[in-house]
Amino acid sequence: MYSFVGGTGPYGGLVQGTDGNFYGTTQGSNPVFQITPAGVLTTLFTFNYFDGFEPLDTPVQGTDGNF
Repeated sequence: MYSFVGGTGPYGGLVQGTDGNFYGTTQGSNPVFQITPAGVLTTLFTFNYFDGFEPLDTPVQGTDGNF
C-alpha cells in the first residue's frame, strides 16, 4: 500500500476508519497519518514536545467518528 522511507514506519497498528481510509502513527517525526486504499499518504498531525511525543499505539476511532 505504501513504503515508508528513512526508518519511519508505522509504530502501532493501522485502523481502518469508517470512511475506508487507514490511520496510524509513525516513529521518528511522530506524525499521525491517513492513507487511502490507493496508497495516498496524508499527514494529519505532527506532535512536538508541548502537545505530546511519540504516540506508540494504534489510533482508536470514537463513536463520533473522530480519532
